[in-house]
Amino acid sequence: MTKHGRQRRKTDDQFILDKAMERASGVLGRHADYDRVRSAITKFLDLGERDFGRLADMAVKVELSVARYEATQRAANTSDIVSNDIRSRMN
Repeated sequence: MTKHGRQRRKTDDQFILDKAMERASGVLGRHADYDRVRSAITKFLDLGERDFGRLADMAVKVELSVARYEATQRAANTSDIVSNDIRSRMN
């Protein structure tokens, strides 16, 4: 591939990435980890996906899954802290 061909592909990929980020941002709102969303989109781009709508949908699913897992972990940790506090007060 020529230098010009690589430059065109990079420009096309950047356009697709920007459009996918724009769409994902609209769905997720402001409470998302946009570095993680961008990383997911980039990984799917590297795998060959070029439809920005599909890229956005997949990245949103990844972000929601990871955010849900993190919330579950925080809740479990909070529950452990409260349980330990109650146990210590009973002794």
